[in-house]
Amino acid sequence: MQILFELISIKKAYVYSLGILSLGLIISSLEDIIGWHVFKSSGILSWQVSRLTQRWTVKGLTAKCLNFFLKDRSFKFCIYLRLITSISLFILCCFNIISTFILFLSFFLLLLYILRNPYGLDGSYQMSLIILFSLSIGSLFGIYSKVSIFCMWFISGQLLLSYFIAGIRKFLSPTWRSGNAVQLIFSTSVYGHPFIYRLSKTNRLSSLLSWGVILFEMSFFMILFVNPKLLPLFFLAGFLFHLANAFFMGLNNFLFAFFATYPILFYCIQSQQSADLFLIILFYVLIPLFFITRLWTPRAKNIKIWLVQIIASGIYTFNLFLIGFWPFLGFGYFARYVLLGAFFISAIKSFFSMREKDPKEETNPNQKTNRIMRGVMGLACFGLISIMSWEIIVALKGRLSPGKSIELDFPLKNGSYYILHGGNDSTINAHYFVSAQKYALDIVQLSKIGLRTKSLFATELSDYNIFETDVYSPCSGTILKVVNSMKDQPPSETDPTNPAGNYIVIKKDNTDRAIILAHLLNGSVKLQEGDTVQKGQLIGKVGNTGNTSEPHLHIHCILLDETEDFLFNAQAVPLTFKNKFLVRNSVFISRD
Repeated sequence: MQILFELISIKKAYVYSLGILSLGLIISSLEDIIGWHVFKSSGILSWQVSRLTQRWTVKGLTAKCLNFFLKDRSFKFCIYLRLITSISLFILCCFNIISTFILFLSFFLLLLYILRNPYGLDGSYQMSLIILFSLSIGSLFGIYSKVSIFCMWFISGQLLLSYFIAGIRKFLSPTWRSGNAVQLIFSTSVYGHPFIYRLSKTNRLSSLLSWGVILFEMSFFMILFVNPKLLPLFFLAGFLFHLANAFFMGLNNFLFAFFATYPILFYCIQSQQSADLFLIILFYVLIPLFFITRLWTPRAKNIKIWLVQIIASGIYTFNLFLIGFWPFLGFGYFARYVLLGAFFISAIKSFFSMREKDPKEETNPNQKTNRIMRGVMGLACFGLISIMSWEIIVALKGRLSPGKSIELDFPLKNGSYYILHGGNDSTINAHYFVSAQKYALDIVQLSKIGLRTKSLFATELSDYNIFETDVYSPCSGTILKVVNSMKDQPPSETDPTNPAGNYIVIKKDNTDRAIILAHLLNGSVKLQEGDTVQKGQLIGKVGNTGNTSEPHLHIHCILLDETEDFLFNAQAVPLTFKNKFLVRNSVFISRD
């Protein structure tokens, strides 16, 4: 555990994770080679038999594209090659070397095995595939890149979800809660073990084992929130859990595949800078993926259950579609429509895939206990659905203009511009509770594929599309105030003592209203206080000054009073552009 506790660098996390995984791949490759020689005479592992069992599945259709590699002779070669690459991967890890080529080759060979073999596959193969693919992508972009950190959080999220969902399913199962599941598992010829079976015949011990597994799996996600000194205890518990599964049940692959994720998870927990990536992966990738796959896989047994699933997943999806920050993802702004489309397609498929309850499925011997458990879970789901539904309602209300707005020209030209913050409610506008900025807009520029940056993960100010973009006066008027000397900060650094950074205040002609444009580039404003400005006149450039973590243009309008407080306590005035009240996730296309 002391070795794990010292895992603080990305490279060490890669090396330890891949080293552990490669050991498991070496063992499983040797097992596959032995199994191939034992069963090849029976023909059960032949490609002619395997492809018939999965002919019209997605897995089967994918396998058709790789038919050459999956033929018996080619596949036998691939198994031996997997052993060689696994040994090579382990040796490279011993010398702290990360080879992108070996990683991709290992991923491809394991993928071939999964496509080829219809028997005995479990979650350990999926986890191994996730690790190899994610770290291959991270290595391709550079192990110290933000892509690499994203991939590491993706692995960590998969691990935490795997444990949590498995624990929830066991918790909802009366067979597990009663302790009968342990007795049933250890009495089988596949996973049985005489010693544990004799122990599990004691009701108290079987219940203790069952609840121990349930509590471990359901509580493992708490590793994100505990004192760092307790981290080794979580990892030790996980290691002993999988070690026991390997020793008593023969689940060797689980030991190596899941333990290989621990160095990755440890680094992610210790790296505070990457915590936001975990939240992005969790809320924008893993949870939507969970809902969509649940709908895609036929589970609902009647229209009532189907409606509950649709309402829960639909509310979450629409909440994310309406309120989420989409250009902050590597997928871009248009991914919100992909998510919405995937939900509708999955919902339609799930409706036509409803199945009748199988009489062989487990029944609950304790109906009263089952009703209580379902009631608790139902109450929790109802609470979450109610909260998200309320957010949707107020966000929709916040999209409506409060009236008495001021019509302006859009201050940016020649591009597609996305509204990060804007609207008439705090769910879609972070400025809502600041009196002067109640209807303020934060604006970034989108590329043709819907990204706010020129690269997948921006590290320099020049990587942002809007940086140094010309800013034009949205109206004709008089300059009331100019701040032009603040230096631009690197991305992620902020200056909370000067929240507006460089900014300009323009009093609109023939009105008592003033427009404030903030976070301008250092030295880009050439106007002086008292100067007059015409609508459409160049007044500066977008920078990254003030209390901002990345380049964007901030604009808001106020009703002038004797205090000359332009930023905080004045009365806000709503803005419209081409008679449109812009809100979060609005896109304004501006021309000359």
